[in-house]
Amino acid sequence: MKKIVAITFLILAFARVWAQDTVQPAATPEEPTIDYTERTFWGPRIANLQSIETNKAGYLGFRVGHRAGRLSTGANNFFGLDEATFRLNFDLGITDWLMMGVGRSTIQKYYDGYIKGRILRQSTGKRNMPLSITGFAGMGINSLKWDSDYPQKYFTSRLAYTFQLIIARKFTNWFSAELVPTLVHRNLVPLAKDKNDVYAVGAGLQFKVTPRFGLNLEYNYLLPNQIYSQIGGQTVQNSGSIGLDIYTGKHVFQIFVTNSTGMTEKQFITETTESWLKKGIRIGFNIERTFKLWEKD
Repeated sequence: MKKIVAITFLILAFARVWAQDTVQPAATPEEPTIDYTERTFWGPRIANLQSIETNKAGYLGFRVGHRAGRLSTGANNFFGLDEATFRLNFDLGITDWLMMGVGRSTIQKYYDGYIKGRILRQSTGKRNMPLSITGFAGMGINSLKWDSDYPQKYFTSRLAYTFQLIIARKFTNWFSAELVPTLVHRNLVPLAKDKNDVYAVGAGLQFKVTPRFGLNLEYNYLLPNQIYSQIGGQTVQNSGSIGLDIYTGKHVFQIFVTNSTGMTEKQFITETTESWLKKGIRIGFNIERTFKLWEKD
């Protein structure tokens, strides 16, 4: 009897072990995830030029832009700081891939609105995407009083439009670059031979020296034979800036030197008249503060 019980116990134990080995599925490797690149640049703008970045859903960015007069005006003009032009604007993240913004500049009393949406995001893992691409579309209006020289004064004549494709890559944690093909359409131009559609190519670089401190460069090349008229007796020049970023998490402080006074695409791409080679540079800064308005679902 004892032998039967012992044999039965051994059979049951063996059956249990065998069942565990055969019924339990073999372990499968974990499903790979998509790791999106973050903080290619620290803010939505490099200096004047749009960056690849957009605000996340529910985040509102408030930016103050300031451009002084020419540095070459000297100490009597406090190296241009006695003069000032300003721009205020708000950027709201509607979703993690779509941002909308509005702004107002003292130059030309210019009002503008725009949308900025991510098309592709640089990523690794399950989806390997080497580049980020963002689209930008904006419209603005010059609200200064009409010059009496214009015989016909149409509302639509004051409008201008901008379309950009922003192509960027974060090469390392310390270096990012972007290329920005741009079209600016002006409904009204001073001379018949001036082009309504103006094409330019922008480029921007950021070198992150520390996790909170970086060096920025940008340049906007205006394709030739598009703008023949002068502004204030001066020909239009390519816009360029070089400066520093200080990133605190909720704030981005930017200070730089630039040859542009205007801060919207239509202004700094098609209306910059100062030249770096002729000491036409000025101090500029941007201050951006981000607020969280709602939680993402």
